[in-house]
Amino acid sequence: MKIVGALVVVALCLWVGLAGQQTQPFPGPTSGVVTVAGTVNVGNSPPVQAIQYGEWKVAVANTPTVRLAETAAVRIARPSFLVDQRSYAITWGGGERETVRVLEVGVDGWVRVEQATGQRWINTSLARSIALVTP
Repeated sequence: MKIVGALVVVALCLWVGLAGQQTQPFPGPTSGVVTVAGTVNVGNSPPVQAIQYGEWKVAVANTPTVRLAETAAVRIARPSFLVDQRSYAITWGGGERETVRVLEVGVDGWVRVEQATGQRWINTSLARSIALVTP
């Protein structure tokens, strides 16, 4: 009896699955297959002019006004031991090393130096270390 019941259930499932499918003997609008004969003309479309004319203006609305208070300028003092006409070995933040001779001591860490390639201004506040080169 159990086997017969199981066969009936399987037969019903197959019947529902097959009966739910629609079939047509020839291709048509509901079959998903359509045969097109002849040519298709899409040259009858209007021209599209996608060019921006005039001035563009972009604005952000509802932004708060930001004001900076009057503050004193920040000054970075140069190392006090730097003296004109002395040579120093400088190690920069990236590990590069160079030896320079100080020609003029400026403000905010700037010094004018001389080396084999010529004269230039460097900012000693960016140096990792500065050491006096003894003659």
